[in-house]
Amino acid sequence: MAAGVAVVQLIPDKLLLLFDASEQMLTIGVPALRIISTCFVFAGFSIVCSSVFQALGNSIFSMIMSITRQLAVLLPAAYILAHAFGLHAVWYAFPIAEFASLALSIIMLSHTYKKVITPLAAD
Repeated sequence: MAAGVAVVQLIPDKLLLLFDASEQMLTIGVPALRIISTCFVFAGFSIVCSSVFQALGNSIFSMIMSITRQLAVLLPAAYILAHAFGLHAVWYAFPIAEFASLALSIIMLSHTYKKVITPLAAD
């Protein structure tokens, strides 16, 4: 995970050039990749939490996390940031959505630990 973040942070232009990026695409894409890549570690934690919920038979928590990250926070944040600050600010919606999802996953994981995992350990 750290290696992926490092690569994207250090050479985003080279990654975009793999896809024959134009100068305009580089202008927009380099900052976008740098901002979005800061979320990789947090996204990984959220994905693991989502898998834990599914494995424990609590798929509703997994669905809530996905909806929170992809719809409930990301889209409104992108819309608000675009109108308030312009296109360059839209990319900050990704870290905002990831942190919201991370906070929610910690809350739900704590709840799941108390209700499901602790009773299993007591048996």
